[in-house]
Amino acid sequence: MPSAVQSIWEQEYAKPGLPSSQRAKPSNASPFVLHALRARVVPASARLLDIGCGSGRNAAYFANAGFEVHGIDFAAAAKRKFEDSVSRLTVERRPRFVLGRIDRILPFDTAYFDAAICFTTLENLTDDAHIENFKRELARVLKPDGLFAVYFLTPDDEFYGPRVKTGPNGEKIVVAEDIGLTQRVFDGCEILRLFAPPFSLDCSRDFSFEDIRFGVRYIRHLKAMVLMNSAGERASAEPVHRTVTLCRRNRENRHDADN
Repeated sequence: MPSAVQSIWEQEYAKPGLPSSQRAKPSNASPFVLHALRARVVPASARLLDIGCGSGRNAAYFANAGFEVHGIDFAAAAKRKFEDSVSRLTVERRPRFVLGRIDRILPFDTAYFDAAICFTTLENLTDDAHIENFKRELARVLKPDGLFAVYFLTPDDEFYGPRVKTGPNGEKIVVAEDIGLTQRVFDGCEILRLFAPPFSLDCSRDFSFEDIRFGVRYIRHLKAMVLMNSAGERASAEPVHRTVTLCRRNRENRHDADN
């Protein structure tokens, strides 16, 4: 991950410009992800890693739900906002902030977390090699059968969609003009390809909502996917087979819709 990306986010947290940096309420995907964790009988006291935790708005939400939350972010300027957000919580265990980069070795023990969330953060990893490093470390720090929830921008987004450019390896790249940040957008099949194995799909949901950028209203289109960690002796070719089958079915459905 280029150092320029870190510098941009340091400035963003010091003087917010993006709408998401100024919101105090949790991400739209948070209730859906919480329900998915509960459906998998993840205990209320489970450890949860908030990847790219930023100001702590999602960390606070999951801490209020009973989780022991650890947040990690590479922007030192986010720490003050994070600690301010969680200081108002009336929970027994307030979320903790760790300064670190997600494309390097994560500063946590193996099989330490029951679940992890990554909300609009994966976009900063614009090449497959960085995502592969992240996936390897994520599988290590998650328990076997641990859940990983990723919430990401899609090419269907009304603001970013028209700005998508194709990268050298086919990746979908956009530039946020308001802060000069280069990011990557994904579709669901691409997420499955990048994370399987050892991760396989548990459930997913599409999200659409109105947002304002540069004084113009856009309908934003994001997607949340909950993946299960099958690392270790339980890993097999099954997640890859499921990925290929699901993506083929999705392409056929889109073709039928176009006709």
